[in-house]
Amino acid sequence: MNQNEKRMLLTSVSRPGRYAGGEYGQIIKDKTQVKARFAFAFPDSYEIGMSNLGVRILYHCLNLHDDIWCERTYAPWVDMQEKMREQNVPLTCLESGDPVADFDFLGFTLQYEMCYTTVLNMLELAQIPLRSADRGEDCPLVIGGGPCSYNPEPVADFFDLFNIGEGEEMLPEIVRLYIKMKDEGTYTRAAFLHEAARTIQGVYVPSLYTVTYNEDGTVKAYTPVYDDIPVTVTKRIVQDLDKTPFPDKVVMPYIETVHDRIMLEVYRGCIRGCRFCQAGMIYRPVREKSVDVLNAQAKALFDATGYEEISLSSLSISDYTELEPLCDRLLSWTATMKRRRPVPSSTSTSSGKATSSSKSRTTACRKRRRSAPSSSVSPGRRASRWCARTTRTTCDRKTPAPRRSSSASRRTIPSRKRRAWTCAPRSST
Repeated sequence: MNQNEKRMLLTSVSRPGRYAGGEYGQIIKDKTQVKARFAFAFPDSYEIGMSNLGVRILYHCLNLHDDIWCERTYAPWVDMQEKMREQNVPLTCLESGDPVADFDFLGFTLQYEMCYTTVLNMLELAQIPLRSADRGEDCPLVIGGGPCSYNPEPVADFFDLFNIGEGEEMLPEIVRLYIKMKDEGTYTRAAFLHEAARTIQGVYVPSLYTVTYNEDGTVKAYTPVYDDIPVTVTKRIVQDLDKTPFPDKVVMPYIETVHDRIMLEVYRGCIRGCRFCQAGMIYRPVREKSVDVLNAQAKALFDATGYEEISLSSLSISDYTELEPLCDRLLSWTATMKRRRPVPSSTSTSSGKATSSSKSRTTACRKRRRSAPSSSVSPGRRASRWCARTTRTTCDRKTPAPRRSSSASRRTIPSRKRRAWTCAPRSST
């Protein structure tokens, strides 16, 4: 597809920024110097996939290697899918614009079971056979990872291999093995899958195991085809998070995404041990990052992105043993940054100050808001504005709606607006 055809296609769908690519911070490499190309697929929309911290980390880990180029692709929206099928346009990656079918690897992160059908849809859009048994030597190796890979059997027929556990070390090892066998001239699809299952901890290749069933249809046993591959696959764990690669720069989207802010992974695992919690089980054991490392990562991302919000990510942030020192350290330098935050709808000069025209506009807006009579805004509108101001600090905790007084002077709230009153700031207790 040439540039004119691509432009016509993008102008005919909603939110073309999902497919345009060219974001600030994307990684571009010389194809002639690359020995393996990896398409990292998130089986959901661009806005959700760009907010995933795991994708950011693994994208960074793979691209640390000069001869490996990892690119991104996401599930197209419904209108884009229709256009792609009408015009026979295959699924492509954002960085190079090349079809996914031309890559050496296609990796899917399986964050939830509802995305399974999206995985099949993306394979179909990429013009790759759905079942692993139907793929030839020229097809990319399809890898599954993420939380759902701990129970891979429902989709085992569609993946060549699974990553069981954490991928920062395992995923580059898989690609390096591919490059090694290619350089030695010993690569075939079957030989590579056998060698990966034999030598790399955490790799599960469904085609190398036979399944026997009981009379009631339940699984009796998984038997390896070869004696040198493990009967039970052991999940891969990163031992020291302080030494694990973490991106100091991220791809900056041109459109609004779900989590458009700095995300710091404070620790993995959870001390609670709730039996119903999948994440609490699969991310064991508990491993924390040090305050010094987290503070350095926050500063690097702040300087590289310009984000004004920092999210401390973990399963239970209050269980982080160094939470108070971490907050003190972050506040020691973020508090001074508040003075440099731009006023909404204002422009900035090279000195970081708003221009005179933007100042006058801002001052005029403030005067109009102060002079507006309180009766000009309905109670429901006030509630909505109040929620917009407080939602960022409520952590989505909702409290019951306040009871209305039985007096005749009670305020009447339109029924369609009452839901706005159910969001309240967190209590100090």
